[in-house]
Parts: sequence; structure tokens; C-alpha cells
Amino acid sequence: MKIKFYGTAAVDGVPALFCKCRVCEKTRAEGGRNIRTRSQACIDGTLLIDLPPDTYMHAVFGGLPLQDIEHCLITHSHYDHFVPEELDIRTAYCVAEVSHGFTVYGTDKVEAALGNRVHDQKFLDRVGFSLIEPFTPFTAADYRITPLAADHDAESGPVIFLIEKDGKTLLYGNDTGYFPTDTWRYFETARPKLDLAVFDCTFGNRPGMRNNHMNIQTVIEVRDRLKETGCINADTKNYLHHICHNSWTTHDEFSEIAASYGFTVTYDGLEAEI
Repeated sequence: MKIKFYGTAAVDGVPALFCKCRVCEKTRAEGGRNIRTRSQACIDGTLLIDLPPDTYMHAVFGGLPLQDIEHCLITHSHYDHFVPEELDIRTAYCVAEVSHGFTVYGTDKVEAALGNRVHDQKFLDRVGFSLIEPFTPFTAADYRITPLAADHDAESGPVIFLIEKDGKTLLYGNDTGYFPTDTWRYFETARPKLDLAVFDCTFGNRPGMRNNHMNIQTVIEVRDRLKETGCINADTKNYLHHICHNSWTTHDEFSEIAASYGFTVTYDGLEAEI
């Protein structure tokens, strides 16, 4: 299983529009891996995670094979993760031919964000929707996927995803703060063996961030508790993702801090394989 991170930022991106903080100004000056677009990932070129406003950029400049993808998981309905208007471009008005279907998987809040599209047959001829619920596994392509409850704005229908295929297991874990009780109960009961874990670390090394998003101190708590349950071991690859300019660090600065705790910080274009 291979995951590619096309975007790795929170809602504001790095550098953020209008912002003159040290991180944004340094990013404008130095570029490179410091630049972050809104978070999006794809597994094996087949399973897309989220549809942010930077999807077009990821397709044109990042090589995202959107024209070939059939399945799209949506973590929640916030606009930096789901822009339903992008799906209108798949309709016959904009796209002459498609060779396959395209299904969006999301909670009832994601369905609500689609609005009247779910009743428009012209839209449904090109885009399908599959309703998902926390802790109820489903299959997309050849992947077994279990949505888990997230600590984030409840009105956005947030979930994180446990993704399994061919004996490998990946946790895609943003947007969320310290995991909710029901999610911890799942891990302590099911005890999935994680080969790769992607953690929300929106606020980097900034202190006191635990709810809705995490900082590295909270991620360490989560990782260590997952170790205690047997879900994470010495071979698990641990990544910090969904980074905000309000983390107060550039990519290189935060990578040095993260490495000392056994984490890799994602950047736009990073690929990881298990």
C-alpha cells in the first residue's frame, strides 16, 4: 500500500493569504517543502482522501490522476476538505466522456453539503454518494475501511479512517483532537496493528492544543496509548500531517523537533509505502 500526500496544510495553507507572520514570510522567501496546500492524499493512485479547494492544483502540478480515480473518502464537510462544486465539473456539461463511476463516501453532514445534487439525476449519472457511519466498516475498491469518530466540529460530521488491504493497515487521522472515548474503545477492543499512522498535528510544537486539532505533545500521548494497546509497535511508520502556519515553525524546523520523537513530518508530494 502506498500513500501520496498531495497537500499537507490546514485551512489557511502555508503561507497563509494575507499573513505576515514569521513562518509565512520565511516560506515566501525560501519556498520548497515549507509551502503547503490544503490536505489531500491518495492511496495506490486509487483511493482519494478529501476534495479540497487545491484539488485542481494537485491534478495539474502534482500529478494527481483524478480522471482515473473512482473512490473518494471525505473526512468531514469543512470546505478545506470538501468542495462539492468541484464535482459539478464531472457532469456531462463539462466532461464529454467518463469511462467509470466516481463515488463519494461521507457522513450525513457531507451528504448535506452536496445539497440538491443528491436529487439531480444528471449529477447522479456521473457522481455517486455512499453514506457512511462511524464504526461501520465498508468496502471501496479492494480496501476495507472503518470510519472512526473524531474530536472535531460535530456539525461537519468528522471521521478518521482505518484502511486495510493485503494484510496492511493504515490510519489516516485528521482532522481530530485527542481521540474520543468511543474511538479509544474501538482501538482497545479491535487492536488493529498499524503499519502506518498519519496524525493530525495542526499546531506543531505550539503548547496547549488538544481539542479539535492536536500539537505534537498531544500526538505523543495518542501514539503512546496506541502502543499500550498493541496497535503501534517499533515498525510502525508515524507521520505528522495537516500543518498550520500557526504551528510557529517551518517544515525544516518542525521536522528536526519531530524526528527527536520518532515522527516524520509530511510535505506536499511525499510518498510513503508499507
